[in-house]
Amino acid sequence: PWKGADILPEAAKYLHEINVNYLILIFGGTKKDVSGFESKIHPSVRHIIKTKGSIPHQKVATILKAADCAVLTGKKFEAISTKYTSPLKMFEYMASGCPIVVQDLPSFREVLNENNSVFAKAGDAKDLAEKIAWVFDDKNDESVKRIAAKALEDVANYTWQKRAESIMGFSS
Repeated sequence: PWKGADILPEAAKYLHEINVNYLILIFGGTKKDVSGFESKIHPSVRHIIKTKGSIPHQKVATILKAADCAVLTGKKFEAISTKYTSPLKMFEYMASGCPIVVQDLPSFREVLNENNSVFAKAGDAKDLAEKIAWVFDDKNDESVKRIAAKALEDVANYTWQKRAESIMGFSS
């Protein structure tokens, strides 16, 4: 629950209202998590939001390469989500070259910014849907490409090698 994925079914309803054709795939979670999540999907959008459960990590890059947009969620009122998380999936999203729509939380702002991602108001499903729709609007194509390219460039600062160099430099 602290990861905030529960906002996606509500955002899907707004996307459906805008009358835009989307397919939202959600990967991860235990069978119990997936079942609980699926129970929150409104019948009117079950055709556009699908859960896939856990997948082997080696398939993540392939899935992200096939994606047109990656969405990073968190919970506005969960301390672990707002202050303490630095999810590996954020770095995977950046490295994929896929545009990222992210909920605006301090923990994500440590790495992401307006130059490398598209921010939606945390906890606001309508705004999240509007930001996803913005990414898919053809008139924003150049901006979206620039943002995705910047994320790909920026992630080079967060490799394991860079982290090790930073740690080694700290002890000197």
